[in-house]
Amino acid sequence: MTPPRAAAGVPHEEHDGALTVARFALSHSISRAQAYKEIAAGRLTARKVGSRTIITSEDAAAWRRALPKATPAAASPRGHHRARQRTGEAEAEGKAAGD
Repeated sequence: MTPPRAAAGVPHEEHDGALTVARFALSHSISRAQAYKEIAAGRLTARKVGSRTIITSEDAAAWRRALPKATPAAASPRGHHRARQRTGEAEAEGKAAGD
């Protein structure tokens, strides 16, 4: 008796290391729209299986390796917070000045 195939328990959206665009986007914390922009720009390779668009694990890994490295300032959540804080201060000043 042979054991059941591993693919039997695999969700419909994921087969042999391939992901749908939606699943790829979710697993990489980007939107579906951004994933399609990456495909359109040629930075992410997608493949068609009938009407489905899939991204293989190899193509996903190549995309990740090609991403630019973040600079320390760009990767810091503090920089983003300071920019938002300055915007809030400017809005408060505008209201105090006669809005």
